[in-house]
This record gives sequence, C-alpha cells and structure tokens, in this order.
Amino acid sequence: MIQVALMYGCKHYNKGAVIYTLTDRILRQTPYFRFTDTLRGLCVVCQNQLPEFQLLTAYWHEETKRRVRK
Repeated sequence: MIQVALMYGCKHYNKGAVIYTLTDRILRQTPYFRFTDTLRGLCVVCQNQLPEFQLLTAYWHEETKRRVRK
C-alpha cells in the first residue's frame, strides 16, 4: 500500500518532509480503483534528503477517509 501511495499519491511539502496522500480522484485513474474504499486517505510521510529517501511514517487521514465521493 505504501508503494501505491508513493507512485500515485498527491505530493505535498511540509517542513522539509514530503507527504503523499491518496484520494478518490487520484485512485479513479489507476489500476487500483477497485480498492478505493480501502486506500482512501492513506498518507505517507517521507524525508527527502538526497541521495536517500527515508520513510518516516504512514497513517490514515481520518477526515479524508470519512469523505466519500462517488
């Protein structure tokens, strides 16, 4: 699931960290559209220091998880 978030997630920057978030709109255009209910709201936080890419944490953004758009 983390790899899906890194490949397709919406990228945001916050205090030196990179945050990838999966939403319904993004998942609709991927081969993982069948798993939208499961993947909705997944956030992965990474430290982006070249040449290494370090995963800090992964969590479910509850506000996005509750918001269902069809």
